[in-house]
Amino acid sequence: MKLIFCPECQDVVVLSAELKACKCRAAWGRLNGDVIEINSHAIPIGIRLGEFWNATQGSLYNATHKYVANYGDIMTPIAAWGYRMDDPNVMVIGRDSNVS
Repeated sequence: MKLIFCPECQDVVVLSAELKACKCRAAWGRLNGDVIEINSHAIPIGIRLGEFWNATQGSLYNATHKYVANYGDIMTPIAAWGYRMDDPNVMVIGRDSNVS
């Protein structure tokens, strides 16, 4: 799973092929195949989707979507990382303009 973090508003946004922005619109980006295209305010983050799914599947909600556990009972580590800006899969496509 590829995301961006905005240091201004501290929002985290899941990326897709559609251009998406954080709450304050300072950071934005999208996926172009495996390439993360972002502006210079966005910090690209990766999370292993399988680990995320295993950590959350069936733990928070039961089949009726009612909350059944508190966070102290379900803490499971998952791998996450920040991409380097010189990573070949990261491309800065905008610098100072905000998404409208």
